[in-house]
Order: sequence, then structure tokens, then C-alpha cells
Amino acid sequence: LWLRQQSAGRTRLVLVGRPHGHDAAFDLIVAAPQFRLPPRPNVLNLALPLPMPPRAAIEQAVQAWQARLADLPRPLTAVLVGGPTRPFRFGPDEARDLIARTRAATAADGSLFVTTSRRTPPAVVDALAGALPAGARLFRWTPEAADNPYLALLGLADRCVVTGDSASMLVEVARLGKPLTVFELPVDGWHRCVAGARGLLSRIRPRPQRDLTALHRVLYQSGLAQPLDAGFGGLSAGTGAAAELAQIRTRVRALLHVEAA
Repeated sequence: LWLRQQSAGRTRLVLVGRPHGHDAAFDLIVAAPQFRLPPRPNVLNLALPLPMPPRAAIEQAVQAWQARLADLPRPLTAVLVGGPTRPFRFGPDEARDLIARTRAATAADGSLFVTTSRRTPPAVVDALAGALPAGARLFRWTPEAADNPYLALLGLADRCVVTGDSASMLVEVARLGKPLTVFELPVDGWHRCVAGARGLLSRIRPRPQRDLTALHRVLYQSGLAQPLDAGFGGLSAGTGAAAELAQIRTRVRALLHVEAA
């Protein structure tokens, strides 16, 4: 915004993400569905967020891990775990529920490989470890860990369970076309009260908040995912980002008065 002021308005501003109340300040806002931006001439609401799986890195990880996972009974279910984030609650009880419902959804068939991440609290990791069936594997993420199986699981798992707090993991699995189910986390009571207060305030000053359940609904409606309790059947193949990137390119070129190539 400062740059635009210095250039006497000649600078064109394109924001990928959420405008945090500055909706009219940008020439183009490229927004993922969880940001729930209302239709405006300067808003491009995407069908899915832009993150794409790093296919070359996944292939390298597959080569490194294939033999190490060869002894696990198939189908191999990867359980990709995030952590508590507004407005979701994710503590030890939810961790145990995740494992119990995953075992029910898979009919305890095959094997589980659970991997945690930067946002997973130690108490949640401990609860996961205590709830795992015999033969399952668990990766405990730490800043020093150099042997993270996440990319290998994206390539080698037969199906994935992703906790609903992580937009990036959900989208990467969906774009790969892996059978995907979402473990929907409960909404924290405090955040429910805050959301109600914000709803009242929004009548005075509308300001959309991030809503990850909106991303869940998009994935369900497009057939790319289902709630965990629905199981893994009847899911669509993955989807690339070519259409979204083409839309963005066209809109940016129009701002610069450059004809599309």
C-alpha cells in the first residue's frame, strides 16, 4: 500500500490470501475458499487453495522409503496430523478419537502410519502413541528430525486421513488423487463464543473470517474427500491447478494491459 502511494497510484497490487479488512485497497485479491470473501469485481475466489504437491521431491522420497515400508500390510493408511488452531480443539481426547475412528473406517484392515507435524502438541503425540494398534508406526516430528516420512507417504500410501485443521495437507493429498478422508475437529467452546460476538460485530463492520470447514465442504462437494466416518469409497481422481493458474494469469495480465500469450 505504501508503494502505491509513492508511485502516485501507478502500482498494481495483487494479493494472494486474505485482505484483513482492506478489501478495496487491492486491484486483485486471489482468495482460497476458506477465506469466504464476498463476490467483488476485484476478488477471484478459487475452487481450491493453490498449494500443489512437490512431485519431484515425492518421487525422491518414494525411492528412499519404498523398501522401508515394504513389510507393512496393505492397504497402507497414512494419518497426517496437524494440531490445534483457531477455532478447533485438538487435545489427547481428540487424538484417541482419531485413531479409533480411523480403525473403524478402515475396518482395521492393512496398516497405519501416523505422522505428526510442527503444530502437534507433545500431549497429542503421546495420546496417539498410546492408542495405536500393534504394528502401526508413528513419526514424532521435532525440529531436528531429518527422516520425515511425509513426502514418502504422499507417494506410497494407498489412502490418507488428514486432520481438518491443515489446509495445505488436505489440498496436497486431494491434488494427488489419493483417497482422502477428513477428521473433523470439534470447535472449541471459547472460540464459539468469540465467533458469536464477531457475528454481531460484522453487522456493523463486515470482515470475513477464515473458515476451514468451507474448504472441507468444497472437497466433499467436488468428490475429492469425505468425512472420516464415511470411509474411502466413491472418491474422484485428483485435480491440478492449471485452471486456477490460468484464471490468475488472465486477470493479472488484464491489470497490466498485457494481452494473453
